[in-house]
Amino acid sequence: MFTPNVLGLALGAALVELVDHRLLLPVFGGAPPATAAAPAQRRAARTASRSASDANPA
Repeated sequence: MFTPNVLGLALGAALVELVDHRLLLPVFGGAPPATAAAPAQRRAARTASRSASDANPA
């Protein structure tokens, strides 16, 4: 249960120690928008493929 947290903290500490913060900030700043883009694209593709009759079958 605690192992992923311990490993993440150790990896983060190693990254901060080995890699310059000017490189880490843009990389990790871009991670949340990048992970949010995939579900948003799938949702847009799913709703675009529906016709008006699919939304209101009656």
